[in-house]
Amino acid sequence: MNPFASPSMAEGYAKRRPALHARIVERACAGLGMTPLGDVALDIGCGSGLSTKPLKGLARLVTGIEPVWEMTHCARFVAPDAWFVNGRGEQMPFGDASVDFITAAGSLNFARPEEVLREAWRVLKPDGVLVAYDFAQGREFDEGGELGLWFDAFLRRYPRPPSEAIALDPVKLETMGEGYAAAGHEEFALALPYTWSGYADYIMTETNVAAAVRAGHAEASIRQWLDETLPRIFGGGPRNVVFPGYWVALKKSPSRAQQ
Repeated sequence: MNPFASPSMAEGYAKRRPALHARIVERACAGLGMTPLGDVALDIGCGSGLSTKPLKGLARLVTGIEPVWEMTHCARFVAPDAWFVNGRGEQMPFGDASVDFITAAGSLNFARPEEVLREAWRVLKPDGVLVAYDFAQGREFDEGGELGLWFDAFLRRYPRPPSEAIALDPVKLETMGEGYAAAGHEEFALALPYTWSGYADYIMTETNVAAAVRAGHAEASIRQWLDETLPRIFGGGPRNVVFPGYWVALKKSPSRAQQ
């Protein structure tokens, strides 16, 4: 069973995932010297719409495409000005040279990235740009501390399920991008303030929690363990949790048309 194909996971992603997408898209656009980008922006693997929402203002029409349709149940509330379609990045229901800007937030890892890049090249306008980005789990405080040890214990208690995700990074993506020119990339570590209870809300959206529930663990018992162990780690107030990640931009190069 796909761990994302459930209303509870969709709601969790919509309400409790790290609020980093807008900051990353802003950093990428600033790094590329981009202002509002034109007519159409597209978010591949949009999920619950968190990665689609930042595209408002960058184009007159914003669309998210998502293969797991259950994940979009909350998207119309998260990004009410966007359109959402059911589909895959490998075969997008858009015309040739019809899109100005594409984002892919952690979605290429669960696709066939070479095929998605070829299809994105097809739908991008001349000189259109694709920005792929991703960020890892938040498992450290910015000033150090015990959160890393706690996270290790969390993973031992509720192991991460086997994943078909492909490991990607800026260098790999730039190499895969036949028909594109590398336009820039950045590796970053962004901090978000969390109370212990807010961090617990986020942790409950992790796929190893979904796997533990499918394996017979009661969701309430998992949350109880978080509630018992996290207050001491966080102390009396919010702490900054660090999320490492990257963005990479590929610009369509019509002179390097794909074969």
